[in-house]
Amino acid sequence: MAELKRVYNNNLRVFQVYQSVRNALIQQIISAVDHTYIQALCVIDFGFHDVYPYELLEHLKTTYGVLTGLEIEQHGAQLSKAWDTSSPIETLWARIVKICRMLIRQS
Repeated sequence: MAELKRVYNNNLRVFQVYQSVRNALIQQIISAVDHTYIQALCVIDFGFHDVYPYELLEHLKTTYGVLTGLEIEQHGAQLSKAWDTSSPIETLWARIVKICRMLIRQS
């Protein structure tokens, strides 16, 4: 009986941690994304209660994550944009890394 109780308590703790992390991830996604873009997954009575974080992210990626040819060209043009020398060099590196990541994901 003691072993069953220990296993149960351990499983309960693991499940509670899982639920806490899942809820925190959902709240982060909801607060970071305009409701318009995730509204399709929201249930009137329960909100996002039955939605998993990966479903929210997959919805965003498949519905809004594809760049058009024009957007790719615009991001590419940002790479050749002149750097303001009064700003730290890190702003230039951050811009380059951000644009490259966006363009790489599309290929």
